[in-house]
Amino acid sequence: MYFESLANELLLDIFEFFDGIDLFRSFYGLNTRFNNLLSTHFHPYRFDFRSISKHDFNFICHHCLPLIIERIISLKLSNDDETPNLPNFLFSYGFTLDKFIRLQSLSLYSISSFKELNDIIVRCHQLPYLTHLYLIDGANDGEKKDTQLLFNNIWHLKKLHHLSINYILLGKLCLSRISVESLSIQYLYIENITCDLKNLLHLFKYTPNLRYLNAAIHYNVADEQIPIQICSITSLKLTFESSVPVMIKLFQMMPNLYSLTLKTMDIYLSGNKWKKILLNYLPKLQIFRLRMYFEFPHEKNINEQFEKLINTYRSSFWIKKHQWFVQCDSIPFGTYNHGILYTLPYAFNSFICYDTLISKYTCPDEKTYWRYKHVNSLQYMKYKINPTDYLNILPIQFPNIQHLKIGFPFDEQFYSFIPSLNQLKSLEIVLGENYIYQQLQTLINLSPCLYSLRLFYSFDSKVSVKQITSSSIRRLSFITKCSMTLAYFNNDECTDLAYSQLGQQCEVLVIKIENRNNVLILINIMKNLRSLVVQCKVDTWDKRNTSLNEDELVEWLRLSLPSTYSICRDTNETSYIRIWIGENINNTFLSH
Repeated sequence: MYFESLANELLLDIFEFFDGIDLFRSFYGLNTRFNNLLSTHFHPYRFDFRSISKHDFNFICHHCLPLIIERIISLKLSNDDETPNLPNFLFSYGFTLDKFIRLQSLSLYSISSFKELNDIIVRCHQLPYLTHLYLIDGANDGEKKDTQLLFNNIWHLKKLHHLSINYILLGKLCLSRISVESLSIQYLYIENITCDLKNLLHLFKYTPNLRYLNAAIHYNVADEQIPIQICSITSLKLTFESSVPVMIKLFQMMPNLYSLTLKTMDIYLSGNKWKKILLNYLPKLQIFRLRMYFEFPHEKNINEQFEKLINTYRSSFWIKKHQWFVQCDSIPFGTYNHGILYTLPYAFNSFICYDTLISKYTCPDEKTYWRYKHVNSLQYMKYKINPTDYLNILPIQFPNIQHLKIGFPFDEQFYSFIPSLNQLKSLEIVLGENYIYQQLQTLINLSPCLYSLRLFYSFDSKVSVKQITSSSIRRLSFITKCSMTLAYFNNDECTDLAYSQLGQQCEVLVIKIENRNNVLILINIMKNLRSLVVQCKVDTWDKRNTSLNEDELVEWLRLSLPSTYSICRDTNETSYIRIWIGENINNTFLSH
């Protein structure tokens, strides 16, 4: 049976599994029937523009969006290195957010300008179905008044149900400036916005129907008053860096808490003390996930301290009543020993493998507790393991790793933790003096879905990059940790990289170059390149003394490259110039 012989109803069902970009790239223009299905009959369009080429983006804007803009329910826009300035290009076509009248979910990535964000959010006030809003990976470049305006504009969205704001540089002050009440927001993710109890109380006052909160509490005083409780919150995920009294006051604010996922810093509590806190202040708690990071008193015997601590988590309250099992790892740092105690199964999405001194656990010796299936981001920082230490290593498994940072060379024990690298998407490697090419190649060979390779090097290892092969890598980033003389690629190194197997298939490149002509070498040879981010050694532009209109290097690039290319400086890392490569051919989709 041929695909085209399927009934229209089946085809429309199949289309629902495709992103809008893939739908039009795959089916638009095949024949009148498919064109009619896409432009007239298919409804729940979802568009993710985060990794689109400028040529394909222009095609979508010219030929597709005018036909279906009122049927798009999900939209993801990004201003990162892969699609620099994309939101502004979209709006320049006249597709402002108020035109997406059926939009239910909006995700905005790496938009640093609060003025731009405010303009977008104001347009969203006219969207009657918008329930999900995500602001991801941005940085605060605005003044206090911009922050206040942004948050009030968001809280003014009448149907908003889920809100995630992952802007690392936002401070405590932003929450205290909210002055618009939202009765619709029930799920709030602000884990990178630091709060104190005063700010949190203000947030609760203007968001009275919260059910789930993901937040961070840092550096508070213990004597703050608690005038209100918020009974609607039943689930809390918290990163906490403060004192135990402040933590108790926080728990008193949420008497109906059913689920608590908690990461603490510099808090050292025994199982008996945790039991008392949970029974007294969180009587309805049923789900408790903990990661407690602390420092052992260095003047006392570490083995005795360790044994005494882990035994407090072996009582019937922990083992029989709740089956809250824990593991504790002791990690040596110079003359100090740090400890990490966490509940099992491990419930957090990131993990760092250290050179541990001691590990003990309270769970049954079953494989299910050693499968850290929630971890998708792993740092492997083991350097000092001797073969004789392998007998003390627990059989931990990380089956779902998507992001890995690892130092080279690494010990072969690493592979005992990783049953498969089939889901690995991004790899960051720190190359040491004894870096072995074959070890890196073996790791890449075991990662069939690897998309991004980022290199940190402590010596001049650029020449070895041309040896690496991979059928999947499409993004390369080169970052140095050492002297500036080794950081920049010269003409020969750029040529070697461009002609290498990785260079020929590379689509996104982040690199430091010695001179501006290296840009032309890279673009002319790397035929699949769609985005190039460069820092040029001879760039004389100074943000403090020069206006954008006098940016000599940017102007030279605009004169040297086709007018279809977008060229601009990164608003955060102003020494980097971002080039979004446009088409050089007729207005059809590029072959992939």
